[in-house]
Amino acid sequence: MLTLQVRWTMWVWRGCKIIGNTTAAPTRKNFCSTLSLVQTIICRHPTFPPRTASPTKPPGTWPTPPTPPLATRPRAVPLQVALKVADIGHLSGELGVHKRWLGVLEEEFFRQGDRERALGLPISPLFDRAKQGVSKSQVGFFDFVALPLVRAFAAAFPGAQPMAACFEANYGHWVEEQAQAQQQEEAQQQGGGKQEQQRGKQGQQQAQS
Repeated sequence: MLTLQVRWTMWVWRGCKIIGNTTAAPTRKNFCSTLSLVQTIICRHPTFPPRTASPTKPPGTWPTPPTPPLATRPRAVPLQVALKVADIGHLSGELGVHKRWLGVLEEEFFRQGDRERALGLPISPLFDRAKQGVSKSQVGFFDFVALPLVRAFAAAFPGAQPMAACFEANYGHWVEEQAQAQQQEEAQQQGGGKQEQQRGKQGQQQAQS
């Protein structure tokens, strides 16, 4: 998975020439809307080198590390965002490819949920086969995670706009599918209500006769 993420990231940065198409230097301001998301999900990403505990030493005896220059501080932010965009990159693939990745991911979650059930552990959210999985929560994931992230990335690096358009297209598919599911559910509820009314009328007629 890491190799795939790295290759996809290199394609974004080199193949699409996102850096070359940038109209403004990346700064923290470009990603102010996604910093909290990046800090929560990215800063402790398992692909980053883990932090090791420092050996015990009296306070004040360690030398103070030099402060990085202002020009180099923001560079890690766009790189971290690019890595996270790569991590959810299947959302920008062709619809069939995107759905295939989503199906594999959902099955992986369900298998973990099966294992948690077998061990008597609480089943993680979206991991229970008896309930809705990730394939039924795509609109929310796009709304709160994927689209804010990729829109900020494409705003800072215009070369990523075609990729962002693919995110938007797949998002539109899930919105339409969710709307159709809601319409079907409402139709079923209305149909059930009409049947109950007809049964009630028939019962009244039988009672009167």
